Order: sequence, then structure tokens, then C-alpha cells
Amino acid sequence: MPCLAGRRPDWIVKKGAPVYSSWRNDRTKIGKLTSRQKLVVLAGIDIVRQPDKILVTKGKPDLGLNPGDTILRYQIFGEGEASIWAKGNWYDRYSLWSTIESNGCAVSDGCDSLVIENGIREQWIQIETETGLTGWVLDRKFTRGVLWDSGVFGQLCAG
Repeated sequence: MPCLAGRRPDWIVKKGAPVYSSWRNDRTKIGKLTSRQKLVVLAGIDIVRQPDKILVTKGKPDLGLNPGDTILRYQIFGEGEASIWAKGNWYDRYSLWSTIESNGCAVSDGCDSLVIENGIREQWIQIETETGLTGWVLDRKFTRGVLWDSGVFGQLCAG
């Protein structure tokens, strides 16, 4: 998570939540946060459990893609940029501004691809409580285009 460049001391929890040993699938519950509890935010990580699938509808010569080819989208940065996998190659911060999302396309008659399946992405936050408990809290999860927000950290990345 780019907004978590350093530790955030004395963060106040907005809502209770479980604390886990890890963000990995084999994690175990090791504690629980309570509302108004103070803690230190140590780090954050974005996990892609399943990438978005994008169908190419018009040729993309710069990538060597033809209609019917598939793009896998992993990290989304904003302004249409994303990390993608296409035809055996990785592209970091490739512009997908001409992709039709659920809310339409940014350019009229210029769209060249279509999101056919939204993936699964999670945002985890590593914390340390005043009692010394260090663990991970699931902050947000995007599943098939639907956002679940834990409400634990409020506007952690704002300002």
C-alpha cells in the first residue's frame, strides 16, 4: 500500500476486528481489536488472490494482442494504470484507460477491451497494540467488483 510509507503511531481503531498471525491463507486468529483502542500501524500489503480478466475487443499492437486475447490485471494504480500480464509478459503501470469497466469507458468509440471477470484483492494492515501484540488485520476486500470495508482504520491513507 503506497500510502503506508512509514509507521503510523497512535492510530485509534474505529471498529473492533480480529487480529491474525499473517495475511497468508494458513493464518490463525491471535487476538481482537476493540473500538477506540490505540495501536501502531506498521505496514500494509495488497494481495491479489485472483486477477481481473480483460478480453481484448480491438487489437492492441503495442502489446501484440488481437481480439479474443486475454489480459490479466493485478494492481490498479488509478488514472487507468495497472500492472498486467499479457501473452507471457509483465507490464508495470500499463495504461488501460480504454478498457470498459462496469461504469463504462473513458473514451467514446475508442474502447479496445472489456472486463469480463473482476478478481479478488485484499488489503491487509500490520499492527502492534499497546500490549505488544503484533499481527495483521483485513482492512478491505474486493470480490468480483464488490468492496467490503472493515471500517477499522477509517481514512488510514488520507492526508
